[in-house]
Amino acid sequence: MQFLPNNLIAPIPQLAEAASLFNLPHVFSITVIIMLIVTLTCVGCSLKNDSIAREAVFRRALGTIGLAIWAFTASWYGGLRPEGFDVQDSLPLHYCDIGGLVASLVLVFHTKILRIVLFFWGIGLSSQGLITPIVEHGPDAVEFYIFWALHALIVGAAFYDLVVHRFIPTFRQAGLAILITFVYGFALLFLNLQLGTNYGYVSKTTPGSTTIIAFLGPWPLRLVWLALIIASGFVLLTGITRLATQSITKQKRS
Repeated sequence: MQFLPNNLIAPIPQLAEAASLFNLPHVFSITVIIMLIVTLTCVGCSLKNDSIAREAVFRRALGTIGLAIWAFTASWYGGLRPEGFDVQDSLPLHYCDIGGLVASLVLVFHTKILRIVLFFWGIGLSSQGLITPIVEHGPDAVEFYIFWALHALIVGAAFYDLVVHRFIPTFRQAGLAILITFVYGFALLFLNLQLGTNYGYVSKTTPGSTTIIAFLGPWPLRLVWLALIIASGFVLLTGITRLATQSITKQKRS
């Protein structure tokens, strides 16, 4: 479904392009997203320093907006779009789909187990969607904005929780996140085999865009490499976060 009118697209042909590695729609989108995330995080920090209650109201408002984004995304792919329902991509089962719901719930309720999942799925997984976007539509389509809004929600909520609420994961929590990620991945693999789909990108087919999956070799061996990358990435992310936090704390004390 076309989102922008033809008289706006015609002077700028790039507006009809899907976001691929560092083309105009990609660079512009991630620039806007980074600015938005940093701005909202700074507002959250300022509110929290002034009044914890005011920051909580702000955070829950962001979570409510996140729930609206998630609900619209699920509804759009679930049947609102002109193409209607398609089992190949209409079920909200991708990691980013679940991550969007988790991000919104964390902002509203601040549940500990969901904060763990959000940190690793947001900064560890969904950030890859910002770097190597899997979006087949350009800025003239609704799907383009859905993709970026959902990924901005997940990554932004994880960053907000890290900076504003000082969520510093432990290695035990990293292990739990790895377990949850793998269990869900196996569930998706089983479902994909039954439906002939590729939710979570764990089936034989690869995404149309250039992602790390394309460099991991043939299926199913690439699932092993993918699992190793995820596990080592979560552990490495935990170590970097903890070391950075300790370094900042020492500098403040000195």
